[in-house]
Amino acid sequence: MKKLPLLLFLFFIQCSSQEKVTDKKYMDMETTFQKYRDIKARYDSLVEKNKQNLVYQNGTYFKKTLYNKEVREKRYIPEESASKFILEEGDKAYFVKNNAQHFELYTLQGNKVLEQASVLKNNNMVYLINNFTEGTIVRYRNEGDLEYMIHYVEDKSDPNKRDIMLRQEFINNKLAIEKNYKKDFEISKEQMLKKLADNFYHHSVSYLGSIDFRIEFNKENDVKKAVQETLQPLKKKIEIAIETKNDYYKEIGISKNYNQDGQPVYDVTIPDHFVGYWELKIDGKTNKVIEIKLSIPVE
Repeated sequence: MKKLPLLLFLFFIQCSSQEKVTDKKYMDMETTFQKYRDIKARYDSLVEKNKQNLVYQNGTYFKKTLYNKEVREKRYIPEESASKFILEEGDKAYFVKNNAQHFELYTLQGNKVLEQASVLKNNNMVYLINNFTEGTIVRYRNEGDLEYMIHYVEDKSDPNKRDIMLRQEFINNKLAIEKNYKKDFEISKEQMLKKLADNFYHHSVSYLGSIDFRIEFNKENDVKKAVQETLQPLKKKIEIAIETKNDYYKEIGISKNYNQDGQPVYDVTIPDHFVGYWELKIDGKTNKVIEIKLSIPVE
């Protein structure tokens, strides 16, 4: 019986330490918010001192001496521009891009973007932080508490195809919902892509062969041959895109989702520049195509 008070005491210590961790995370948020406000203030101060040597374009300050020599395309992507005006501190640098309701604060190291923070102008609240180095996106509500956190693996060929590993949603800064994509999707994005061209071709041939396309031909073999000849070039195009990560690869849409039954599903969109685009749902556990359809825009 003497062990019971000791166990209760240890349980109390454990609960207290957990509560301290929660408090520490909340305090870290406040520290984080203040950090970006301070950086923005120092950047604005530096801008004021150098304004006569700067050009303001598309919400960003550029150095006059380099601005006119730079190609126009670079100016529209300031994080890639050599003429952007930066605040240098230690081994890192910062610059700001203004938008109507918020501003983006970029953290750089050399030519690499480490982090992008979005801050609302009306209340100076940070609402989104994307840490490219860690592969983490953090979203805050207007009240300043945590809304969700995403952990991902970056696709170096296309940032829009980042591979989500984990999504955590919070209420009152406490974890409410967790989706473990890494665990639930037994088929990785790379494995899905490896079979995508074959999966697309096989199911698109069956799809087109089953609709009114067949009435233009007298024989079943004619239907199959015509469908195959129509789709083989697109299949080859998909194979080349996945292998080379070319511009067409960037047009292919890929996202991880869950259907109504909680089944992990890859939603894939493949542009067909002749007719429209193909939509596929691929099982995240088996790599089998659950659904395929061709969407043709109405002009």
